[in-house]
Amino acid sequence: MRSMRAIFAITGLLLISVIAVFAQVTNDYRSAGSGNWNAIASWQKYNGAAWIAATVTPDSSVGKIEILASHTITITANVVVDSVFVDSLATLVVSAGDTVTVGPPNLGAGVGSAGISVHGGGSMVVNGVYKHARDAGSYPKATWNVGSTCLTSPGSVTLIAVPNNRNQYFYNFEWNCPNQTGNLALNFTGTTDSIRGNFVVRATGASGRVYLTSPGTTTQTYAGPINIMGDLIMYNGQFGAHGSSSALQGGLTNYQINVFGNLTVNGSGSTTSWWAMQRGSVGPVYWYVHGNVSFSSCSLTTSNNGAKIVFAKSGTQTLTLSTATIGTSSAFSYEVANGSTLDIGANTLSGTGVLVVDNGGSLKTTYGTSNGSVTCTGTNSTLYNNYAIATGIAGSGTVTITASTPANSHLSDVTKALQRYWTVTADAGITSAGLQFHYDPAEVPASASEPHFVPMWYTGTGTAWAQEGPFTNVTTAVAATNAGININGVWALGDQILTGVKSQTTSTIPKSFFVNQNYPNPFNPSTIITYGIPKASYVTVKVYNLMGQQVATLFSGHQEAGTYPVTFKADHLSSGAYFCRIEAGQSVDVKRMILMK
Repeated sequence: MRSMRAIFAITGLLLISVIAVFAQVTNDYRSAGSGNWNAIASWQKYNGAAWIAATVTPDSSVGKIEILASHTITITANVVVDSVFVDSLATLVVSAGDTVTVGPPNLGAGVGSAGISVHGGGSMVVNGVYKHARDAGSYPKATWNVGSTCLTSPGSVTLIAVPNNRNQYFYNFEWNCPNQTGNLALNFTGTTDSIRGNFVVRATGASGRVYLTSPGTTTQTYAGPINIMGDLIMYNGQFGAHGSSSALQGGLTNYQINVFGNLTVNGSGSTTSWWAMQRGSVGPVYWYVHGNVSFSSCSLTTSNNGAKIVFAKSGTQTLTLSTATIGTSSAFSYEVANGSTLDIGANTLSGTGVLVVDNGGSLKTTYGTSNGSVTCTGTNSTLYNNYAIATGIAGSGTVTITASTPANSHLSDVTKALQRYWTVTADAGITSAGLQFHYDPAEVPASASEPHFVPMWYTGTGTAWAQEGPFTNVTTAVAATNAGININGVWALGDQILTGVKSQTTSTIPKSFFVNQNYPNPFNPSTIITYGIPKASYVTVKVYNLMGQQVATLFSGHQEAGTYPVTFKADHLSSGAYFCRIEAGQSVDVKRMILMK
């Protein structure tokens, strides 16, 4: 009995504590029923002794605001609050065109600082704008409908910490923090979050940066591609994909950010505005952009010279560079994917990066009073300038150069002599021009000597490029270490002029998606899985155990059409059955593998 009395006493104390935590104080508000936030009849007010009808609608000057279970309160005009509790089974709705602002906490007696707190079973639906106007705190866990915006804009309040609850499926997400201090990472994981609309950076403050993600340290943060389904727009401030140099987790080797709209950076003339393709040094960042890219009035930088912007749209994309300065130590690189045409107009691609034009990709340059130009020198030891450009242009108009290689997007096939072909067309306004071809000397067989590169000169319209004569000036093939080789004014015909070398007639590009059974099977401790993709796709190769738990990521990234082997090493795993799941675009296949030790 003494034990039972002790239990009742403890329970009573706990209940008193809970009641004390949730005790009402004068000027607290609660919903009187479902209705409009901006209607007085929707609210009750606590006067210190009892709940009475409200005389005004609640805002940040009142105490705690609570929406009771089964009530739905809809905001139909702009509202400023500092503490709202949405109970279980209650709903708070922000109408389209209206903004609910969570300001700095009111530190008056009895007033909490929870912002908008949605409890289990409750819900918040945002059709308009949620404005976070305080330091730290939390974004509400909400349903972010089409057209809604999550806006971080603390105004004169100094932002020191990023709000919690960032990993959500936001629609538009906007960052406007002119008084931000320090470098802040949003820590998007790429698995539980996605920007379904636009991602906008308006300001970060002169001494602060904002990053999309971070690899984390002992725990996984970035776990897969980050998708921005609309535009990525930056005005003033400092922005980077990530800022940490901690190693990526889960076997990942690179970051991938997909921008399905336009990538626009306009520093508005601010000397402190810069956009970093990559800030942290670990793992290159690959930006797959499906819209147009424009950099103006800003500085461009990267901390990893393997990072690049990939123009991935099936169609024409434009790149505009207007008073955009590239850091002297930054190799700002680009890749034009299969099916994409990159139109640089009269812009100049400069810097020490590389430009790779994949098989089926095209580069378009406009000449006239201001000539378009590609001057990348390619200092990266593993990526070389992979393109041909027209030089010595006379006249005006557009020159388009389309890459063509058998089965892969590399500069050459090492079993042949520079097996890299180009289709070059020119507008009628171009009266004469030479061709410049860039290649990696390490990929040239010893038999492919200088005379095998024939100077070509443009003498007419369209594709009327003619051989100019024998090539004798071998000194033009001298280049700096890791910079590739430029043969100025020549056109590489590949094996077409080499005797005894046959053209490749078969293709390793499969007609349809397939995954072969792993070999050997059973295996110990490693096995090889081969798969094929008929078109460029984002591919993931993951291994799971019988419990459905992921035990390995063998590959995660963008791949061109082709056939690929991947090795699974399982020396750290126990014997049993495992499943390899390969996903390429919309295609998926699973193979059962047996590890027998």
